Amino acid sequence: MNKIIITFFIFVLALSGTYFYINSKNKTKAKSTLPYYGFDRFDTTFINGNSKIDTIYHKIKSFSFVNQNSDTVSEIITKDKIYVADFFFVNCPGICVKMTAQMKRVFDAYRYNNNVILLSHTVNPEADSPKVLLEYAKKQGVAKGNNWQFLTGSKVVLYDMARNGYYVTATQGDGGEDDFVHTEKFVLVDKQKNIRGYYDGTIEDEVNKLMFDMDKLLSENL
Repeated sequence: MNKIIITFFIFVLALSGTYFYINSKNKTKAKSTLPYYGFDRFDTTFINGNSKIDTIYHKIKSFSFVNQNSDTVSEIITKDKIYVADFFFVNCPGICVKMTAQMKRVFDAYRYNNNVILLSHTVNPEADSPKVLLEYAKKQGVAKGNNWQFLTGSKVVLYDMARNGYYVTATQGDGGEDDFVHTEKFVLVDKQKNIRGYYDGTIEDEVNKLMFDMDKLLSENL
C-alpha cells in the first residue's frame, strides 16, 4: 500500500512539474519583447561614478485631427491603448482597397477590446471631409463606436505626421499642393507611444503577423 501511495505522489509531482514548466514557457513566449523602431537620442546618467547610457526611443508626438463624426480628437484617445495607424484615401483605386479590407479584419478581431484602437489618416484631406469619411466608414460597417477613427485635417500636418511621426515614408516633402504620400504600411504603436512594428497592409500574412504581435504587446501591457 505504501509503495502505491508513494508511486501516486511521484506521478502527481511529475505532472505538476510538467504543467508548471509548460506554463512558464508559454508565459515567456507570450511576453517576448517586440523591437522598438526609431530613437530620439541617447541619455547618459552617472551613478556612483559609473556612466549608464539609455536609449530614448522615438514616441509618436501629440496630434489634433478631425474624425468622421466631425469631432476634434487628439492623442488622448490612445491613452492606455495600443493602436494601429495607417494612411489612405477614400477614392484610392489601388492598394487602399486591400488595406481597408485587411484593417477591417483587425477591427473585427479586436472590436470588443477596449485596449485597442485603429487610426486611419487620409492623405487627401481636400476631398476626404468628415462627411466623406463617415460615408466610407458606413460602407465598411464600422461607423458605430470609437474603435476605428478615420482622421482628416491639415495636409501639412498629416504629411508631417506620416514622415516624422510614424516614419512610413522616406520621401521628402512639405505637404504642399504637389506633395503626395502613398504607403501600404500599418504601424503598431504601444501604450507608451513607441513604434513596435511595421507591416504590409495589403498582404494577409503580414496582417496575421500584426495581430500576433498585437496579442504579444497586449500581454506585455497587462
